[in-house]
Amino acid sequence: QYTVNQAVRASAHQAALIGGPDGSSGNVATAAQAPENSIAKTAQLVLDSGMTTNAEKATITVTCTNPTTGAVRNPCRRYDAVEVRIQYLDEVWAPIAMFDKVRADMRTTRAAEKDQQ
Repeated sequence: QYTVNQAVRASAHQAALIGGPDGSSGNVATAAQAPENSIAKTAQLVLDSGMTTNAEKATITVTCTNPTTGAVRNPCRRYDAVEVRIQYLDEVWAPIAMFDKVRADMRTTRAAEKDQQ
């Protein structure tokens, strides 16, 4: 969970710097292959550097919302809330009874630092 939390925080920071979503939503490893998907690349770097985590087991969702109305907005504007969510699901290498899966669902929100318009 710590590694997934660090991945979502780093990805939200990247999303804030570029001003919102960049098409990174989907499987982290697959999305990171596209040249423009710097948010997914950030998540992949953190997840793949973890001791037992793997970016292929994670899904990332990046959305931008209007801070006044809460409506999803695209393109994102400066100071809009950019939410990054990473869902991670893997199997335990040595399952014990009911503990056969590792699940983490982390999200964080940062304000966009520039307009995408």
